[in-house]
Amino acid sequence: MKTKILAIATFCMALLIGIQMSVIVSNFSGYFTSPAQLELEVLGEPDISSAKPTIGIRISYIGHSSSDPDFGSTMRYLIYNGSSKTLNCVGYNGICASPEIFIREQNQSAWVCMNGSSLYTIAPGQTAELMVGPYDFIQLPRKADEVTVGYEFTDPEGQTTQYFAEPMRLPSAFRDEIRDHLAKTDSL
Repeated sequence: MKTKILAIATFCMALLIGIQMSVIVSNFSGYFTSPAQLELEVLGEPDISSAKPTIGIRISYIGHSSSDPDFGSTMRYLIYNGSSKTLNCVGYNGICASPEIFIREQNQSAWVCMNGSSLYTIAPGQTAELMVGPYDFIQLPRKADEVTVGYEFTDPEGQTTQYFAEPMRLPSAFRDEIRDHLAKTDSL
């Protein structure tokens, strides 16, 4: 008899709890409904002729090459001249060289012999490359250091201005190349 009473009491409690839960859920159902499906309006093909070019001078990292035939391991940056002035840079084969390098807000650019270099111009709306080699560093950045690379351009009036890419951590393979280069120069 006690077992039947216990079973009936358990059933009644479960039924009561179930009813209470359904009341609670129905009161909050407005908060938990799925969002209505979004309707997208297609306006047709984009008109790329109305795209506006980036304004200003931008330097962006575009990759690391460990086998440049002329210079060995290099990091490459794309320079975009979105200004109205022509910019001048010095380098080799149309690639700007001798970058500005900052590590922990300190200038870490090495002096590089520019024998055989030429003066190049970057017209408004044009791009050029900036080459950064292990020999451009006077110090090995720590693994967690963010390195800022840029260039000091000269305009036709002779004024110089520095522009920089976003700070970044160097690829580990490139850090190894810097370490090897600095070890060689220390042994000289």
